[in-house]
Amino acid sequence: MSLRLVLALVALALPLAARADAPFTCEKPQLADAPQGANPAQEAAAKAYALEAPVETLRLHKGTPGSAHIAIVPKGDAHVDPHAPVTLTVTAGPNVELPKASFNKTDAKYENSGLQLDVPIQAKNTGTETVQATLKFFICTANLCEPQKKTVTIAVNVD
Repeated sequence: MSLRLVLALVALALPLAARADAPFTCEKPQLADAPQGANPAQEAAAKAYALEAPVETLRLHKGTPGSAHIAIVPKGDAHVDPHAPVTLTVTAGPNVELPKASFNKTDAKYENSGLQLDVPIQAKNTGTETVQATLKFFICTANLCEPQKKTVTIAVNVD
């Protein structure tokens, strides 16, 4: 090794050695087209599935049971992680009764890489009502596994 090469390597190493005691920091890179503060993995995960819930008003007769079907349908190679936590929390107003207000992965039916949950609803008083369902789960692909939180509103009409 020539003396010139050794001197060049030492010259390059000196600034690094001087900062050896400085704390290491690594800033998370942002994608050029991502808005400031956006999480590209979260955005990609949100596009990897469809959330299906009743879009039509559920019509129930007073005193009769019904149910709302909620499903996560993955797209492409995505799947709902069956080993990760899944929770569904449901609330409603006074015109309907919810026999069960919280669900977990043991209540879910895993099928075709997705999951399905049926929420029982009991018609209590005549009138219109909304049922709020908040679902937490993990959607995964070969490149990511991200937590998701989605809330759906289900309209119910009791006659």
